[in-house]
Amino acid sequence: MAYGQKYLKTISTNNYDMGFETVDGVGLPDVSNSNGNMSLYRNTNVKDPNLSFTMTEWTGYPSNYTIGLGTFLATSESIVKGLNLSIYPNPTSNLIYVKGENLNRISKAEVYDFTGKLIMKLDKPFTVDNYIDVSSLSYGNYILKVDEESFKFIKK
Repeated sequence: MAYGQKYLKTISTNNYDMGFETVDGVGLPDVSNSNGNMSLYRNTNVKDPNLSFTMTEWTGYPSNYTIGLGTFLATSESIVKGLNLSIYPNPTSNLIYVKGENLNRISKAEVYDFTGKLIMKLDKPFTVDNYIDVSSLSYGNYILKVDEESFKFIKK
């Protein structure tokens, strides 16, 4: 592990050169500890920040441990299993059709822009039809999140 410090290269220009100093895991330079090559998760009972690193506030796991970090819009598994969803046409002008099994079991559909802003939310969107009207959206790229499965689409 390493951390960086900026060093001024010359006074007459605004150029900087990044220098790195090696540390053993989390800690101070030249101070040995056993926190290297591990994933640290903040303990849930710790409510306030600290000015210095305190190992007792963290739980260590093997390197690259990623359980419980949350979800992302581009998740690929549906809460309702066995839907085998797809969307068409893409790009679209007015309607996004959703094709799959048991569409009536889908609880919600959401449309996000690429900044993560929620643009549209529909509860039980496929009880009558198998499409979502996106004609009111501006031209651009969007993400359609159906329960926990997400699809990119283009509104033209």
